[in-house]
Amino acid sequence: MKSIRLKNLRSFKDSGDVPIKDINLFVGQNSSGKSSFLRTFPLLRQSILRDTRGPILWYDDTLVDFGSYAEAKNRYAEKTDGIIISFKINIKSNPRRYFFYDSVKLKADTSANIDIEVFEKARKNYIGKIALELEDQKILIEANNTGQVKVFSINDTNHIFTEGIHSLYKVESSGIIPMFFVFNKNDKHVNREYYSIRCKQLIKGIIGNRLRNETRIDKIINDVTIGSKQTVLNSLKNQSTITTWKNKIASWNIETPAFIEINNLLIANYTSSLLNTIDENLKTYFEECKYIAPIRAKAIRYYRRQDLSVSEVDAYGDNLHMFLDNLNSKQMESYQAFVKKIFGFTPLTESSQGHITINVKDENGEVFNLTDLGFGYSQILPIITKLWYAFSSNDKKRYWESKEKTITILIEQPELHLHPAMQAQLADAFIYAIELAKENQIELKLIVETHSSVIINRIGRRVIDKSIATESVNVTLFELDAELKNSIVKTTGFNNKGVLIDWPLGFFEPKK
Repeated sequence: MKSIRLKNLRSFKDSGDVPIKDINLFVGQNSSGKSSFLRTFPLLRQSILRDTRGPILWYDDTLVDFGSYAEAKNRYAEKTDGIIISFKINIKSNPRRYFFYDSVKLKADTSANIDIEVFEKARKNYIGKIALELEDQKILIEANNTGQVKVFSINDTNHIFTEGIHSLYKVESSGIIPMFFVFNKNDKHVNREYYSIRCKQLIKGIIGNRLRNETRIDKIINDVTIGSKQTVLNSLKNQSTITTWKNKIASWNIETPAFIEINNLLIANYTSSLLNTIDENLKTYFEECKYIAPIRAKAIRYYRRQDLSVSEVDAYGDNLHMFLDNLNSKQMESYQAFVKKIFGFTPLTESSQGHITINVKDENGEVFNLTDLGFGYSQILPIITKLWYAFSSNDKKRYWESKEKTITILIEQPELHLHPAMQAQLADAFIYAIELAKENQIELKLIVETHSSVIINRIGRRVIDKSIATESVNVTLFELDAELKNSIVKTTGFNNKGVLIDWPLGFFEPKK
């Protein structure tokens, strides 16, 4: 995930592209939109993890509550506008296959920008528009609320379906992007070869009547590498074994009319596979978004022990005791070492008579029940536990996932109830967790909504001593416009001296 952009969602008329780096600090006054932007990540996660009737699940009591489509839509947006969520990603090939998709060969690290526009009709949400930019290739699909495609264009060329051929747009409950089919209207069967047949006829006409084995044209279509127009052209020139074809296209460039037509047909042919591949990329990313709410659960002296397998601390830390109780001795040792190194204390658990207690051993070796310590300890433990588990996670990757795993942790106001010194330690924990994650081939991203000048200054300090690079930190400033209607988003960061670039004067001071 390179960046995310919101249009017509909550206070965002248009947020612009907000880049995602290793550490992302969201700052701004109250009600300036920073929490709404951060909560978009768990919003998409809950939409993926739950079976839904529409593309977005606006409310889930375990994660976030956006109300409904009407409540989530920007009140100053035009009635005809939908809510748009845009992603910039580097696509990783998806080896998972579905019978109704052709396999697509993608150039390594192909970048894509995809806009998904959500509408509502008769109280039903649906995705009415998808705009995909794959390098310099453009795909546009517009559909109505019944799933019928009204517009399907490749590079601004509209592809009209011939008589007997129709299109379908189907929302799958387990993903973000709907499926897209071309199918025979009469028998309702998916016509997977509609565009490849048209492309094959065009190539055959260019080669002429000398070609005896037409299956060799299939190989041209099936083996083409999809990416930019130049990538497609180079693939057509390099992978063909048909001498006549190679000679015919040797002088082509991306402006050659015949290539434009073939390229557009090839992109149309692979649109379903492209959308599915991008959907799997987004699904994999948002499944690994871990949210921590601003108010965590308070400590209890005795927790009931349950024989439940808990693989993740929930957003409020309610199940922290069960999560810790599930750790084996090696995991607990690693967890305790991480906490002690940064904060100086050691978390402990004790089980007896069907109950669990969470204790803390201080630097002097004294052991205290969590309820007998300051409220800050119960508020910080869910955060540092999620940090530890993210970088140490050795869960078996699914066979379609790349070796390097990406985990994004989203934290609202981690500084609550913390002494400034502990806030600074928490900033150190962020940096240390990212460092340890890289050692374990885990790409850890942190998105932190904060009002803490201590956390900001501490990260600036760590930039100075080169504990983290300037290009690894993003500071996003959220403000309301002059009319107090829409959020304005500005992105900045630190220079090599640990100073914030273009920081507004008096940011932490009252206006009057």
